[in-house]
Amino acid sequence: MIQSGRFNALAKWEMLCRFWADQNSVTDPCAGRFNEPVFPRWQDDAIAGGKAAIREYLRANFPELPLPPRRHLQAHKAFIHRDDTVDGEILRLAKEDDQLADKIVLEMIPGIKEKNYPASFVTEPSPQALRLIQQVFKAGAIEYLRWTEDAGEIPSIHELRCHAAAFPIEAVQGQRKALCLFCALFLGRSDVIHVYDASPEHVTLVDRLSDPLEEMKLIYPSSWEYVCSDYSEALRMATTRQLSYDLVVADQPEPIAKEVAWDCLPMIMNLCTDSFITNYFVEMFTDLGVACDDLSGLSQAVTLRTGVEVVFTQTMKRSDAVYWVVIRRK
Repeated sequence: MIQSGRFNALAKWEMLCRFWADQNSVTDPCAGRFNEPVFPRWQDDAIAGGKAAIREYLRANFPELPLPPRRHLQAHKAFIHRDDTVDGEILRLAKEDDQLADKIVLEMIPGIKEKNYPASFVTEPSPQALRLIQQVFKAGAIEYLRWTEDAGEIPSIHELRCHAAAFPIEAVQGQRKALCLFCALFLGRSDVIHVYDASPEHVTLVDRLSDPLEEMKLIYPSSWEYVCSDYSEALRMATTRQLSYDLVVADQPEPIAKEVAWDCLPMIMNLCTDSFITNYFVEMFTDLGVACDDLSGLSQAVTLRTGVEVVFTQTMKRSDAVYWVVIRRK
């Protein structure tokens, strides 16, 4: 962490444990950026971190298991600890139950059953195996609780990687110059962290939110350009200066999604020499009359609507409401 907030990760974990044991025993400190309650978000982060740690533990110790690709959680010593007395049992449990991580959540947080987590193990683990897996879960939970977007917190690159969301990573590889719009609200955890990991030569970050943009200067390279500006003004300025970017990323909010993705597409594609990654909300696919996975249909529909000949190369679901799309000039 670059800067901690009111509570460190261990304090958050201890408060959550008290809350899980008896919800009336501790009051939500409302330590969010806008003085909002934090227990729901802390709980979600703790669960995500604990499950990620269990997957990392299984991946590190049992390479024969079919596990999803590694996220950014590092192989902390607690995750790769070996205990010969329970190794075989944990491997057997993981092979017969692909929901093992979810079921550990129930053991750690009995009151979360209403979240539709699996009700029971296929085979009950021994106390020794359960204790080891719980220790791994706790280590991962505390790792994720280091940054929970509370007031005063500024994460490092490591914390941002831990919380990084799905992104079309292949499209940013090999790009030398990048422009990221609407990137400051969550300090780039949705997009900029992936651009950073691709090691471009130069990046320009544009957002109207001055405070988080200033915080991003403490996280990302000082050689990058940080522009506090409306996105449309930044695009006009870049056009006037005849700038170009290999990659443009726009994480625009829903109210102006069509404006950015369609109305501004001619200007953006004049600046962009390779890939434009932007948000498409479900309503936009409906308006185009094209399914979200029909790349050819999307290419034709958007070319017709905007007058810019483009090719859609990828769509990636972010949530039930919105997708990333990758667009290139034809």
